[in-house]
Amino acid sequence: MAHPLHTNRLINEKSPYLLQHAHNPVDWYPWGEEAFQAALSQDKPIFLSIGYATCHWCHVMEQESFEKIEIAQVMNEIFINIKIDREELPEVDSLYMEFAQAMMSGGAGWPLNLVLTPELQPFFASTYLPPDAGKGFLGLKQLALRIRQIWNDPEEREHVISQAGKIVDVFSSHIHPAGEELPVKEQIKEAADILYKTADPVYGGTKGAPKFPIGFQACFLLRLTRTNHDSRALFYVERTLEMMFRGGIYDHLGGGFSRYSIDDKWLVPHFEKMLYDNAILSRAYLETWHYTKQSFYREVTEEILSYILRDMTHPKGGFCSAEDADSEGHEGRFYTWSWEEIHFLLGSDATLFCDFYGVTPIGQFEGKNILHIPHNLEEFCNQRRLDPVIFKNVLKDQCKLLWQAREKRVHPFKDDKIISAWNGLMIYSLVEAGCAFSQPSYLEAAERGARFIRENLWKGGLLMRRWREEEARFDGCLDDYAFMIQGLISLFEADRGSQWLEFAMTLAHILQAEYKAEGGGPII
Repeated sequence: MAHPLHTNRLINEKSPYLLQHAHNPVDWYPWGEEAFQAALSQDKPIFLSIGYATCHWCHVMEQESFEKIEIAQVMNEIFINIKIDREELPEVDSLYMEFAQAMMSGGAGWPLNLVLTPELQPFFASTYLPPDAGKGFLGLKQLALRIRQIWNDPEEREHVISQAGKIVDVFSSHIHPAGEELPVKEQIKEAADILYKTADPVYGGTKGAPKFPIGFQACFLLRLTRTNHDSRALFYVERTLEMMFRGGIYDHLGGGFSRYSIDDKWLVPHFEKMLYDNAILSRAYLETWHYTKQSFYREVTEEILSYILRDMTHPKGGFCSAEDADSEGHEGRFYTWSWEEIHFLLGSDATLFCDFYGVTPIGQFEGKNILHIPHNLEEFCNQRRLDPVIFKNVLKDQCKLLWQAREKRVHPFKDDKIISAWNGLMIYSLVEAGCAFSQPSYLEAAERGARFIRENLWKGGLLMRRWREEEARFDGCLDDYAFMIQGLISLFEADRGSQWLEFAMTLAHILQAEYKAEGGGPII
């Protein structure tokens, strides 16, 4: 439980993630000059915690530590505490994430917790921290007390500050080099070879766990298939897209993909759904449909887009950022099913449904079932001598019944921030699908989204990053400009009006003036 008697500076923010922490007894600051000056004037190190509103382990850490008065007292005494929504300030998140990944051998994620000098130089990084040490984890309380010990010892403090400075120097010379050339043919081949060597030939994607559904990999390999007629590339794409769809990472009732799977079979997802993932994945399935003309890829594309239009579209037209993994305090509760629930809803017809979707009395996740497809439709029907067309229609009706029952549950929290970059990705996917499938509703939704961005996030001749509750804030980043330009050009090419080309050209001029690398090519 949050403590309503405690209110910190985050109460003045719009980010749902920051507002989730606004009643913590931790004396949180948002990222900004007030916090930086406090650290300098009070001579305190900074505890920087980065996350996002739909992050399961961010919720866990808040409940275990940041809501606890005894932990907050220690943190407030030792640190200036800063909270960042990584979706609002991706450039800050990216900078510190690079440091964390280097320190943690690539194992960093969110929540991302760092300790900085008052000059913002990092010298410690970790992901989830329990309140107390145990089971191989460093405890937050023990970390804070150790940092106090270091900070109060002049020799140890000087050593830490010196090391932090050296780390910053190393990173300054290696990250974001300017003037990189476009990849040549040999580099493209090398990238493909790396994907082939790390590929999982059974379940698709890369070997090992966790597994992330990276749509851009599929798009890259499809282009390779077209240019080089490389059968390995097409095999990788088709195996990956089929197995992802068949896994529990896909929502078989409502459409859309979760952010990642904790296992190598795509079975048990980390249940939150992100707009950018689904925008990119709908594009991957669409491009595979273009290449193969197999109806399966069109169906998945349409299901993803239906989910976006139904559940992730703001009433004013933009596209919302994400949906949480948790509901009623439990991860996956909204999406999982007991054996008994399904038999109650479907009656005597439940047996085939359960066989097809891998439903068992014991389940796969905390005693509940994650709907997934162990055998594809053709295999399943052949084994049972069923007509696949008839059975597929039966499944659709049964899924609709379960979806209607699920709609009555407590829904996961929705982060309704509108982010320019992610909206650009979504606009592009909707336009491309609208043209490919002759579906005017997709084109209309895309245009409405673009209009929302122009009216609400185009301020004073600059594109803003984020809009929420009538507030546009934070200057747009490179990806905001780039993805919005792509989406706007697609609208123009779909004959939705020259105003979208004009807006794209305006953004492109800013892109060239503010983001062009030394030696980079011209923007026409």
